[in-house]
Amino acid sequence: MTSAPEIIEEVRREFSDAVIGLERPCDEVPTFWVTPSRIRDVLNFLKNKITRPFPMLYDLFAIDERLRENKIAGVTADFTVVYQLTSFERNTDVRIKTPLALDNLQIDTVTGVWQAANWYEREAFDMFGISFTGHPHL
Repeated sequence: MTSAPEIIEEVRREFSDAVIGLERPCDEVPTFWVTPSRIRDVLNFLKNKITRPFPMLYDLFAIDERLRENKIAGVTADFTVVYQLTSFERNTDVRIKTPLALDNLQIDTVTGVWQAANWYEREAFDMFGISFTGHPHL
């Protein structure tokens, strides 16, 4: 099993400007925050360019954070889009979060990285009004 710091450091080396926060969740899945403008680049890297990649998009969902009382230190979000990936070679998952402001609910689609993102992104659009730029059919 790959350690959380190893995965996060690999992403930080490649995208020093994109990682904006880290979490230590109770489920121990490596979790980090990425700027919305770099989300597709980071996810493409994790699927196609990293050693021992994360080929499976396990889940993609959105969270309405506006009433949350316990905010993550250093990250402000009205909504959060969450991507959970699985690596069979590493025998581990990784969770990537990206913050969105209420006045700018848009982010690039990742349907070009994973076709499975199509349905998940449409669901987030229907439920929260988050627009996925470049999506083939919202």
